[in-house]
Amino acid sequence: MRTAILLAAAVLLGATASDAAPKLEPRCGASASGIPWTYCILEVPGGSRDVVYLLHGGGDNEKSLFKEGLTDELLKTWKMDGFPPPILVSVSFGKFWMLTGSDAAPRSGLLETFTGSVIPHVESELLEGPIGRRQLFGYSMGGLNATVLVLRAPELFSRGAAACPAYLGVSPFSTAEALARYVEERRADPKRISMIVDLAKAHVADEEAWRRFSPPAASSLLGPRTPPMHVSCGDRDHDFYREARDFASAARGRGAPVEWQRLSGGHCVMDFEAIARFLERR
Repeated sequence: MRTAILLAAAVLLGATASDAAPKLEPRCGASASGIPWTYCILEVPGGSRDVVYLLHGGGDNEKSLFKEGLTDELLKTWKMDGFPPPILVSVSFGKFWMLTGSDAAPRSGLLETFTGSVIPHVESELLEGPIGRRQLFGYSMGGLNATVLVLRAPELFSRGAAACPAYLGVSPFSTAEALARYVEERRADPKRISMIVDLAKAHVADEEAWRRFSPPAASSLLGPRTPPMHVSCGDRDHDFYREARDFASAARGRGAPVEWQRLSGGHCVMDFEAIARFLERR
């Protein structure tokens, strides 16, 4: 995944390191109590008080979005457009995590932790003064988590962008035969699908909990009051393309303001200008 992100950033940047402006560095830290989580915050001088929560992909961490050029690309577009950049807040519960509600699974309950503890702590203890709009941007695993937040806590966010979201179109509690058919039909990466299945089982207890969590299964939550979403995926991302496309189609069918962008490439190509401009909108 990191290679794809870096290649995409290099193509879009179109400049050498010597051409770039001095890089702004985020301030990073960790929670002091409760379920452990880490963060990085970047406040650009002259920026707005809007906040964009950044959710990383599997295997990455809270610093990855700043190290791998994603935030640089967003800032580049905002500067070009004359748009005051929002505060960027990256949050992580480790390399692999899902924002599921509380149930009997070992790692369930991170959804409540994020909405009930992380956001209040960030905005009351780590940021100075009132904030404006609250938005989301996540890629891969983070795109899945961003979508869950839009669906489960729509009152908290004004909009959210999900790039190459890791939507699983089959239940992790399916039989081995059903999972094998799913991989074969989509020409998906069996290791990646197996990893997501194991991750899901650590965060949801059973089939019913999965239906409440999974965006493709929870499409009944979509409607005209859903916060605007931007969903994108590469057309050669065999693991997630079909689910991302079908989710966006189902959302629009229910009257939800969800826009879909088909990109050329595999996992995890991104159009940073489109994402940045989507987050600019009021």
